[in-house]
Amino acid sequence: MMDDPLQIIARGSRAAAEAAARDIDENPATESATYSILEEDEDHDVWRIDAFPTTSEEADALRKLLSGHSVLRMTTEVLADADWLAMALSVVIRRTEWPESSFLSASASSDVVGKASMRQTS
Repeated sequence: MMDDPLQIIARGSRAAAEAAARDIDENPATESATYSILEEDEDHDVWRIDAFPTTSEEADALRKLLSGHSVLRMTTEVLADADWLAMALSVVIRRTEWPESSFLSASASSDVVGKASMRQTS
């Protein structure tokens, strides 16, 4: 484990980001790394790889691999310490506080569908 959680960000064209993503998947030192690839700016063909290494060895391997793609602009950021489980659960708790009228539950929507189909057959 690392002392500080990191996010390694690499930006470039779609072709460059996809090539780097393939290299991450094919390199034994980075093949189990957690990362995402997404389009950041469609008008300017800017794609981004966000990698979240869990060990310093994995971070070093990701930096080395990504720096080998000279057209990518790479930065490393230290992530704020957070209790991700508590944050995820807070979303669940807030959802249960919403008024029931703001959404249909699965059982309520099936009741509506069932009543509608009963009316059609009567």
